[in-house]
Amino acid sequence: MNEAPDSTPVAGNVARILVVDDEVNTCNFCALALNQAGYSAIPITDPELGLRTLIEQGPFDLLLTDIQMPGRSGIELAQIAREHDPALAVIIMTGYTNVDTLHQSARQGVANFLSKPVALEELQLAVGQALHKRDLLQEQVRLRALERLLASSEAINGTLDRETLCRVILEWVRTLIPSGAAFLHLNAVDRARAVLQADPPGAELSSIGQQRISQIDDIMRPVFIAQAVIATTEGRALNDGLLAPLRAGGMVLGALLVCDGSGINRPDAIDMIALLANQAGPPCATPICTAN
Repeated sequence: MNEAPDSTPVAGNVARILVVDDEVNTCNFCALALNQAGYSAIPITDPELGLRTLIEQGPFDLLLTDIQMPGRSGIELAQIAREHDPALAVIIMTGYTNVDTLHQSARQGVANFLSKPVALEELQLAVGQALHKRDLLQEQVRLRALERLLASSEAINGTLDRETLCRVILEWVRTLIPSGAAFLHLNAVDRARAVLQADPPGAELSSIGQQRISQIDDIMRPVFIAQAVIATTEGRALNDGLLAPLRAGGMVLGALLVCDGSGINRPDAIDMIALLANQAGPPCATPICTAN
């Protein structure tokens, strides 16, 4: 039960749910019921392992957790989990509630409470409602981001200075996809003269990050780079990354790389960086000149 679960991605759009409850029977019951309902649910009886699983093997769509567990409460678990992934939906299971608990839970974005013992119908209804609300909120965020994307396109298309263009694109990327750092690589006829800019300016690619960008010609669509240190900034390692090629007129012009962001491998982030890459491509349609 307490071994780290397999994190193999589930095909399609099946919601991933992590069930954390130190009561073995309740934990197994909830996970089994949710799996039978068509979700992908993983049971964990140790809250510390549950937290590591959320952070290291995410993203998950929903956390279903008991409020009282040894070592860490469900509210504490929800707080840390949502700091890592603000889009995570949370449902708390409890045998009792009081005003203080309700206030704490509201501050952590808890979608619903379930009373123990948990009834099957109530469980499925609460999970369905929480995931639906999460989808609506994500769609609203996506639409607002697309509005900013369209509003910014005129400024980008009208920018001729390459340094200014790179800075605008990087700021744009990190506004739409919050992250630890973002990199813009522009190819050159002479690869030794290729341009690499970062935001924040002091961020640096690791050897793995450099290698993946060097392979950009072979990438047709955004790819997620998992379980690797992609870059560093101010001495801090940035893990994981989302890499997208900049293409125009059949040419690979460069690459956009976003590192260390919450949920950067979610479908909406992948769609967003694809749109960003397509929008950023046309102004850079000529490879960088190699003349001195």
